[in-house]
Amino acid sequence: MAIKSQGSTIHISEEDADATAYAAATFVKIGKVKSIGEPDGEASEIDTTDLDSTDKEFLMGLNDNGKVAIGMNAVTTDVGHTELFAARDAQELRWFKITRSDAKVRYFKAVVLKMTDIGMEVDGVVPSSATLRISGAITRVA
Repeated sequence: MAIKSQGSTIHISEEDADATAYAAATFVKIGKVKSIGEPDGEASEIDTTDLDSTDKEFLMGLNDNGKVAIGMNAVTTDVGHTELFAARDAQELRWFKITRSDAKVRYFKAVVLKMTDIGMEVDGVVPSSATLRISGAITRVA
């Protein structure tokens, strides 16, 4: 059975992730989220082909969990949006917690590469978007 996206949430920690474990972090919800993209990373390939090989040979390298894009409606009073800007400006690694509608939780450390809230169009709302660069593993809980 498919899992509905509606009801899923994303939170950012108030603390630097290098100084705090995710279990001890204080999280604030990022409000008015319209989309949370899936991590776009992949493991690297290590070419082990040699002169005795008859075809290319590879080993799997380290996992790279990539980036996550978040699409939102801009809300200047949202504490989560304020934390995203603060993390970006401080170039600080933060914990992120994604809770799916089926109560499955994902934790990861990331830096905020981009946070913006200045796009406008006729008959529209002001959008906001963030790009998170994951550092390290994604922890899956439940």
